[in-house]
Amino acid sequence: MKEIICGYGFTYFTLINNEIFVCGVNISGQLGLGNNIEKFNLPEKNKILESLNIIEFCAGSSHSLALSSILFIYLLKYFLEKGECFSWGWNDYGQLDHDDENDRNQPKLIEFFKDKQISHVYCSSNSSFILSSKYFIY
Repeated sequence: MKEIICGYGFTYFTLINNEIFVCGVNISGQLGLGNNIEKFNLPEKNKILESLNIIEFCAGSSHSLALSSILFIYLLKYFLEKGECFSWGWNDYGQLDHDDENDRNQPKLIEFFKDKQISHVYCSSNSSFILSSKYFIY
């Protein structure tokens, strides 16, 4: 096990080989599976998240953020070229940052951050925070 991320009634499990499994409440799509079917018995592999090359994610009460990236190897050092920020789940307060209040049941790219270099994502209960590589907080 590499990491466990918990929201309110739902959980993400990231394995060392970067496989991502999810389980729990999914009424607002917070599992990011592309549906709203709850998964209480066994964790389900999330192929959507795996395909995005996620390097960091976080969970709020019923929403999530993820940072994906392309890593370049140069002289045996890793460089983050550009982070892309995705969000999904419950959105009653606009915490997904898609200029609406519609829930999303799968990760959606946040367009505002397409031209910005993102270094970290953070969630609180009903809020989202994104930190750029220049230390701006959004």
